[in-house]
Amino acid sequence: MELPRKQAETVRKALERWQAEGLLDEMTGKRLLDDLVPIRFDWYRLGRYAMWAAVACILIGVASLFADRGFLEFIGRFISLTGLGRCGLLCLVAAGLFVWGARLRARSPEKRLTSEAVFFLGVAAVAAALHFFADWLYTYDYCPNPHLLYGLFLIAALVYGVLGLALDSRMIWIFSLLSLGSWLGTRSGYVGGAYFLYMPYPTYFTLFGLVLCGVSALMKRAAFWPRLAAFERSTLSMGLLYLFVSLWVMSIVGRDADLTAWMHDRHMALLSWSLLFGAAAAIWIGVRRDDGMLRGYGLVFLLLNLYTRFFEYFWSSLNKGVFFLLLGVTFWILHSYAQRTKNRSGKPASSSEEQ
Repeated sequence: MELPRKQAETVRKALERWQAEGLLDEMTGKRLLDDLVPIRFDWYRLGRYAMWAAVACILIGVASLFADRGFLEFIGRFISLTGLGRCGLLCLVAAGLFVWGARLRARSPEKRLTSEAVFFLGVAAVAAALHFFADWLYTYDYCPNPHLLYGLFLIAALVYGVLGLALDSRMIWIFSLLSLGSWLGTRSGYVGGAYFLYMPYPTYFTLFGLVLCGVSALMKRAAFWPRLAAFERSTLSMGLLYLFVSLWVMSIVGRDADLTAWMHDRHMALLSWSLLFGAAAAIWIGVRRDDGMLRGYGLVFLLLNLYTRFFEYFWSSLNKGVFFLLLGVTFWILHSYAQRTKNRSGKPASSSEEQ
């Protein structure tokens, strides 16, 4: 069995410990140890990084070319396209990329990373097509009301959602939820002296995150379309992200995101406690269900809330040297606790990790 070096070392130590405790006989243990082959170089990880670097370079290169006036004038000698024509051309490019990615995954299921990278290029092409469509509307004054352009975010959410479900791609589905959040953000803006739906941004996105968490639970039990269950974790992750980020923002600047009224808001303590209890609830549910994602979100935002309160209460009152010394001590205590917990679990850190 070939494993990355760190994983192979962990398995080797586990086998040796089981042999020493008599849980594994010597012959079987020796045979398992002989079958364990550490991979000297993780080519898969290198390939993954190189793939995403290639995608980033392609996107930057294409964007730079279209921003270059000389290149556009050169292309204009052969073909002249309006914003609507560029939109149509990019839609064709996006369709070709999605078809190519689907065929690539069907032919070589083990190359899922490559197909996802092709899908990402398709997602970028759709976004660029909608941008040129909006530019065409503005140029020809077909859209005098700018709020109608916000519907393009909803179109993007629908397109990405359908493609994500059809192509079984969690990455495209995440872009659908991001576009939906962008559209909801434009519809909940401050318009005409009042908030749309009488809710400011942080409150709106807190409710949106709760709705996504509820939808993820329904997707897990969707018997009429089993494929939806595959998107439950992605939906839950985005819901938790919207929820906790909104609670964190509200705990800093208040419900109305008004910095001037921050110090006089009586509900600030309640908002801080809401984030604290929300993070604690995520940790508790994650421990009960052995859900690493829930535990991770809970721990990250619990620590973020505690350190935010630390900065809030002591930044102005303490000497900066004492402030950072105390901050360093808290991080050292956190490191020591994590190290002891890891050692108690029987997974001592390797020498490379200690460095």
